[in-house]
Formats: sequence, structure tokens, C-alpha cells
Amino acid sequence: MMFPGGGTSRGASAARGLCTPTPTPPPCPPHQQKAGRGGGLALRPFSLSCSRRGIVVRAMARLMPKLVVFDLDACLWDPEVYQLHAPPCTPVRGDLGGAGEGVVGAATACGRQTVKLHPGALLALQELRGRGDVKVAAASTSLNPAYSYQCLDLLEVVPGVSVRSCFHYHQIGREGRLTSRKTGHFELLQKESGIAYRDMLFFDDCGWDDHVGDIRQTFGVLGRATPDGLQVRDWRAALEMFHSERSKAKV
Repeated sequence: MMFPGGGTSRGASAARGLCTPTPTPPPCPPHQQKAGRGGGLALRPFSLSCSRRGIVVRAMARLMPKLVVFDLDACLWDPEVYQLHAPPCTPVRGDLGGAGEGVVGAATACGRQTVKLHPGALLALQELRGRGDVKVAAASTSLNPAYSYQCLDLLEVVPGVSVRSCFHYHQIGREGRLTSRKTGHFELLQKESGIAYRDMLFFDDCGWDDHVGDIRQTFGVLGRATPDGLQVRDWRAALEMFHSERSKAKV
């Protein structure tokens, strides 16, 4: 990273003795330092920037949701499972967004239909995988939960790691307390996870109804509609929105 004023103009070196010396920047805090090879201290890269004028620029920590909730059909993947003429039972291999070769599709036996993750869904799950501070849940009104679970089991996030393994909670279907409205899905997810609604982030294609608007009005959960399936821009914009909205609430 380059900072303004970092260069040296002609004649500056000749007049160096007449110039006021640049103040020494203050040392970086201990928590931003690590041990060097010789036992000394070395700065952690990109964590802190100190200018020649001694101005310390700190990056504000992004506020992250504690639970990210995904709809499945037409949001996480396409086609929707109700459109399948047979179970999605055949793995289709390919490139997992630069993470290596793995299962990118779940095809029906005849091979005419293949369920695939949207690019933003793959990226989101890759970034959330292994994070101890963020849980992942599914809230789907799937008409065929068995097919949905087959897709979760077959599709991979990185080679050898299934999509299902990235999820901590599943509320899939329209039976019992689960209806087409999804309020029941969220009540069960909140009870199961113990996470407050204000700490959740929700993605839904909203093709049949405005689930994102309904869940926000009912529980205060922030969300983003993904009418084209979960794209990278949706994932990035939603995280920025969550950070912005929750930062305002803390002021």
C-alpha cells in the first residue's frame, strides 16, 4: 500500500539539513505485533498501517452475524427440487471456484437435470466454513425434503467437504410447525440455536413470497432477496448491510 507524500522531490535531499525532521511514528500496540526470527518484534502484515507522519490507521472490525440462514431452492442452488423428475443421485465433478476439483453438481439418474450451487452460495459457504463465531442454517419450504438433503449431501464446498457439513441447523419442509410462511422455521431455529434474531442474516429468492420482508417485519431479522439466486454481489452487499445497520444500533 502506498501513502501520499511517500516520494522524494528533486532538491529535497540537498535541503534535508534545513528541513524539520519527520517525527518517528509511534510503535504499534503489542497485540498488533508478533515475534520475529531473531526474537524481536515484527509487524503483522495488513493489520495496521503507520504513516511517516505518525498517523495510525486502524481498520474497523466488521460486525458479523452469529447465524446466517439460507433458503435452498432458487437461492442456494438451481433448479428447484420440485422440478426434478428423479432423485439427484449422481455426483458431477468440476472446479469448485478455484478451491480444487470436487462435486459441483447433483444429477438425476438420466443426467438430464443437474442441481448446482450459485456462485455466491459457493463463496459464502467457503468463507463461513470453519468459522467458530458464525453458524449456518437452512430455512426451506421444500416440497421434497428428501431431495433437498440428497443435494446437501452430494454437493461439495471444497474437495471432500459436503455442503451439509457446513450447516449447523436444518428446518426444511412444510410439515408440523413448518409452513410456507417461514415464521415457524425461524422460531425453531432461534430456539435450537439460542441466537437472537438481531444477530441473524437471511437470504431468500422471494420468488413465491417476500419472505425476507416478512421475517424482518416479524422478528427484526436483516436479509437480502436473491431473485437471481445467491450471487457474489448479494453476499458482499448483505454483509456490508449487516455491518452498517448493526453499527448504527450500537451508536
